[in-house]
Amino acid sequence: MRSYLSKSSLTKSYLYSTSSILMAFLSILLWYKGMSITTDVPYKPYIEVSIVLYVAHIFCFLKAVKVKENKVLLLINLIIYNLLLVLIITYAFMISFKY
Repeated sequence: MRSYLSKSSLTKSYLYSTSSILMAFLSILLWYKGMSITTDVPYKPYIEVSIVLYVAHIFCFLKAVKVKENKVLLLINLIIYNLLLVLIITYAFMISFKY
């Protein structure tokens, strides 16, 4: 019974961690695509979708931290989390200068 539970939690950890990494990469990709649009366009929906994926990334990251089985994926998630946070703050900073 114990081995089944540990395998189940390990699978959950991989599931949450990999989905978190996937959402983070999609968020970075959409952020980059949104920033490559010309500056004449004031509304950039790619950035907003990127922020929604960022929030989903945080949710999956917190779920993976609760399980705490896979330390390497958690470290990768933490690094990506900080990168996304910097990108979103940079975008907000650029908007504040534009308006």
